[in-house]
Amino acid sequence: MTDQMRANGKGPASALYITTIPIPRPKATDALVRIKAFGLNRMDLLQREGRYPVPPQAPTTLGVEFSGVIESFGSDDARGTGEEAFKVGDEVFGLAYGGAYAEFIAVSTKMLMHKPKELSWDEAAGIPEQPKQCTSLAPSHPANPSSGTPAPPPSPSPASSSQNKTTPPPST
Repeated sequence: MTDQMRANGKGPASALYITTIPIPRPKATDALVRIKAFGLNRMDLLQREGRYPVPPQAPTTLGVEFSGVIESFGSDDARGTGEEAFKVGDEVFGLAYGGAYAEFIAVSTKMLMHKPKELSWDEAAGIPEQPKQCTSLAPSHPANPSSGTPAPPPSPSPASSSQNKTTPPPST
């Protein structure tokens, strides 16, 4: 493996470009993931245009959602233990502070999940930020804990619904 990769730049869509930068080196708690797909959402668009704050620890390469394959670890401790442990070659998806618009990303293993075989790379890359986006865009939705709106009562089951009850035929 070379020590360089391709990545996107910042600015309006017309200013995006592909350039070569060093492959990130994983810290002790990180995995190095070869990216197969990345997500694109509203926050990415705003960050790219400089209208959404980038966390201070974020790399200069944009992108927070991704899916890919683990290439290496910063240390053996980063692999985790038990059922949720990771190994080189695992298919994963996750969320990062930035850096997903690239061929590789160094990311904390605490931000990774095993990719279900049923999901494509594209589908997996589009999942991590969506629950947050959905509830933040709908502040009054009951799933948003800050909404103050009580959750709706459960729908009646078909067996208890008056529309589904049958009446016996009249006797003759």
